[in-house]
Amino acid sequence: MTNQQTKVHADLETTAVHSQRRAWEAGAIVSRPGQEDTEHHWIVDVRDLDLHNADPVSLDIGGFWQRHPQASLVDGEHGGPIRLRVGEWAPHPDVVRESVMLRGVADLVRDKAVICGSNPAFDQYTLEPRMLVHGIAPGWYYHPCDVPERAKGWLAAQGLPAPDRTDDVVRACGLDPAWYARHTAVGDCRLFRDLYRIVTRPPKRPPGGFWPVGGRPARRRRTCAGCGDDIWPNELVYPADASGDTSDTAGVQCAVCESQSIQAGMGL
Repeated sequence: MTNQQTKVHADLETTAVHSQRRAWEAGAIVSRPGQEDTEHHWIVDVRDLDLHNADPVSLDIGGFWQRHPQASLVDGEHGGPIRLRVGEWAPHPDVVRESVMLRGVADLVRDKAVICGSNPAFDQYTLEPRMLVHGIAPGWYYHPCDVPERAKGWLAAQGLPAPDRTDDVVRACGLDPAWYARHTAVGDCRLFRDLYRIVTRPPKRPPGGFWPVGGRPARRRRTCAGCGDDIWPNELVYPADASGDTSDTAGVQCAVCESQSIQAGMGL
């Protein structure tokens, strides 16, 4: 029995990007058809992080020094070796041992649930070696879903440019990265879960699955009267909804010349 309809939107914050990296924070949102999403979050005890192999840049990007509850027990924030101070470890109610986090993730992905996220293979390659150390066999589906890459295809299918940078891809699909706590495990899970929902929304199609001649979807077209730049929204408008469309352009501003004199119409 497989469970590929279950999507686990996962994200890690890691100590480095090299092969000896460890996950110090893990987040997951489990999406099952017909059920409410459930969020899960773990922060790993500093004793399990192999900190002498940590990369300062990776720790900074993930906000380790500001967000890990035990960061005050670790040397190296301002330079020098990154290491746990001998004899100064103290437990904290908001952290768990690495094995607890790994078993928690394994429980969510059993029966071949699909891991989704931004570069999810990186997260799988981070978790799997550590799972094997602890005698855990990961049960996720072998083929993860890289959501930003799927989003690029979604944009290209509409004739829209597909940017290289992930945040630009997100913006092109209608989301603002600033709405989310970026580079936190749960914040990134929420962002890429929402992006997944946008780019996997089934299109409206006529009976039989084929567009009639002249009945293909169109896009609302907004053109700047100042510089002539085309301003496209991120959604298709289908013929049944698009007749005589004169979409409200109030508050729409041209990104090129900052004019708010925008003309509405239809385009392909």
